[in-house]
Amino acid sequence: MRLFYKLIMIDFLRQWNFTKVSILLVLTVIAGFLSALPGIMGWVAEIPALYMPLTDYLLQIWKIIVPFSVLFFSSGIIAGDIKNHWIRSILIHRITRQDLLLSKIIATLVSVIITMMLLGALPVIVFATGIGVKLDFNILNFVQVLMYFIFEAILFITIATWLSCFLNGFMNIFVLAFWMFLDNILMKGVLSLWMSNSFAGSVIIDVFFPSGFSEAAIVASTSGIFPYESLLWGFASLSFFLGIAIFSFSKINIDKSSD
Repeated sequence: MRLFYKLIMIDFLRQWNFTKVSILLVLTVIAGFLSALPGIMGWVAEIPALYMPLTDYLLQIWKIIVPFSVLFFSSGIIAGDIKNHWIRSILIHRITRQDLLLSKIIATLVSVIITMMLLGALPVIVFATGIGVKLDFNILNFVQVLMYFIFEAILFITIATWLSCFLNGFMNIFVLAFWMFLDNILMKGVLSLWMSNSFAGSVIIDVFFPSGFSEAAIVASTSGIFPYESLLWGFASLSFFLGIAIFSFSKINIDKSSD
């Protein structure tokens, strides 16, 4: 178990190279400056009676930040480490392929959560403080929404990991980005009414083009109702993609040349 935790830390530190740290630092500074600008310039007068629903704001921001951060940290997550022989050098130790795969998913998830806080929660707090309003903070609602987006991040990381098992280089993030585009524009828009009339259509939309966890976050934030159906579809999709990711990684050839 100690070796597994060490492996997670190694994968986490390997993700935060100089380029990624620099990019995220610049984005954090820009987000913080833009969120503080209204208060600095006095564009919004102080309105003590005004309350900002924190969870509602975070919901809209995290819907963008989570997919972006998954793409940012999951590029070539398997293919890159096969090409440079990192995976082969790790597997000569007492580590199973399953442990290695899960450590990569967990390390990437930690990076995504950090990005959610830096580019999501921090700017909202700075903005609210700058314009002199109070944040309407419901701890239960916040925890629910946060957990649902964490599960959505796990789902997208798992899909990116599975794609990287058979796509070279950074192609996994391009395919995943196109997948997300189809989900938002085509599957959930043009074809959703037609395909949702059948069981097969529902499976295609809710399992293969998953958005159950983000929908659960919306339901929990706006209505306060526990989103049983959305969570069931989300966990069904997560179980499916995690299963095929583990299977694909167990069959992959890790002795490919670095040329």
